[in-house]
Amino acid sequence: PDLHLLIVGDGPERENLEKLAAHSGISQRVTFTGKVTYGEIPRYLAAMDIAAAPYIPHDNFYFSPIKIFEYMAMGIATIGAKIGQVKSIVHHGETGMLFEPGNVNQLAHLLTTLTTDSRLRDRLGKNAKTWVLKERTWQNNARKVVGIVKSLKA
Repeated sequence: PDLHLLIVGDGPERENLEKLAAHSGISQRVTFTGKVTYGEIPRYLAAMDIAAAPYIPHDNFYFSPIKIFEYMAMGIATIGAKIGQVKSIVHHGETGMLFEPGNVNQLAHLLTTLTTDSRLRDRLGKNAKTWVLKERTWQNNARKVVGIVKSLKA
């Protein structure tokens, strides 16, 4: 398949990843955007067919799953590490795919599956978008908070 890896953002591993891409002979198939503004994110998301969030557990690090919500809201088939809140956001086989954190073989298998199975990829993306727009809007979250507050008063 005609694949291109787009790595959006910047971080301490960028230099190592660039070296790995060069050493593996795939530099021409990988784009590193570096730091981007929030306003640029939709343009990059629109270019994606598959998005991965390969988080690794860290004792002193909390991550926000906002990027996963963004992927899903855009209808992008999403693969996430089975960690923290990701487990409650991505429903394996329904709204995305999950893999054990750090298991590169599982991640590679899921990427290959979604790359080669366009029907599955499209279904997961559509289901994800539907779920996010139904369950994770500000209005729905506010309704849930109001319900909790009312139940505490009762």
